[in-house]
Amino acid sequence: MNASIPEIDLHGYSRFEAKKIIYEKVKEYRKRGIFLIKVIHGYNNGDTIKKWIINSLDLKKELCIRKVEQDVINPGATFLYL
Repeated sequence: MNASIPEIDLHGYSRFEAKKIIYEKVKEYRKRGIFLIKVIHGYNNGDTIKKWIINSLDLKKELCIRKVEQDVINPGATFLYL
């Protein structure tokens, strides 16, 4: 996709660590006026983080995420629309 979309790379992190990073980065990007973020979580070594991002109602509610969309080109990434 567009290179100007900020990315959060979560390779090598646990779900707990990934949650903390996502919460920090989403708040930071929102303050900077950025409302689309690409989260790179991978898919080869399990999809725990991916499933959590897609299914977490708390994530969507607490961070006011309007839409969560899987990257159709890369199954190891998900877009967050703030």
